[in-house]
Amino acid sequence: MNFRFCINIFERSAFARPFFFLLVMILFANCAIFKSKPKTDNFPKNETNEEAIVLEKYSNLIGEAVHNADLYQFIDDWYATPHCIGGKTKSCIDCSGFSSVLYNEVYKTKIGGSSATIYTKCNPIEKGAEREGDFVFFKINQSKISHVGIYLANNKFVHASTSKGVIISSLEEAYYKKWFWGFGRLIEYKF
Repeated sequence: MNFRFCINIFERSAFARPFFFLLVMILFANCAIFKSKPKTDNFPKNETNEEAIVLEKYSNLIGEAVHNADLYQFIDDWYATPHCIGGKTKSCIDCSGFSSVLYNEVYKTKIGGSSATIYTKCNPIEKGAEREGDFVFFKINQSKISHVGIYLANNKFVHASTSKGVIISSLEEAYYKKWFWGFGRLIEYKF
């Protein structure tokens, strides 16, 4: 059938016209019903929603509610950054560099030096009195402090591990239990 033949049938048939108009009405009705909603992905994101998503993500990971949006957004931005000795960038970072950058950006406090140096700037904190933002120190195969992280909650801490980069670990893991030395809070620092 060609197009001209269909038009001739439409013009001569009394049945074809109502059928054609019914078909057109159905098509318009379907267009109105299935009109797509605008994609929200193209709109600017609401920072409050982003913060809520990050806090929920880390609350689930840590196993208790977290509230410091700046801290957890920082962790999220740096998560899985590879480890390298002396590094202080998102290309690679070591444990003391990560702790220093975190303190500078989240707590607006400049610290620096190795994990052993950071330890000398802290007051020891008894186990059970630790709070979010306290330092967690380890002596791994050494007689002096050789590793540092930042305590979060529920025995979890964030650090730059040599094998996995920036990660959240648990003090309950056998490895960290074995080498754990203690908690520390910067001298004269109030959270």
